[in-house]
Amino acid sequence: NEKFIESNIDYEEPIDGGESYFDPIIGVTNHIKKPPIKIVLRIYDKAKFDKIDTNPPHHSYHVVDKKESFVDVSFYVKENRELFNFLKENIDEVEVLSPNTVRGKIKNILNKSISRY
Repeated sequence: NEKFIESNIDYEEPIDGGESYFDPIIGVTNHIKKPPIKIVLRIYDKAKFDKIDTNPPHHSYHVVDKKESFVDVSFYVKENRELFNFLKENIDEVEVLSPNTVRGKIKNILNKSISRY
């Protein structure tokens, strides 16, 4: 019984090319004024890498460096709840290398969790 509120956000793919609402994000939360940032992750477990590589979190995902003991990957997205959920889901075998802002936020989440144990 709530009143419908119109939105001027166009969620459709652009017909003539260009960026859609969902292009710069993981999930659906798009903070319109935030710019996408480069996220660099180090994946330490081969099985975890295979899982992520088979179903990448974003279309800009690519492998940066592949060594015997780890794989570095990157993608360009905006910070949002879904990005942090992806990182937390994989935190046991994934390290955020950059940017330092995201690395610090994950570190704070981990420290808060550790303090409860």
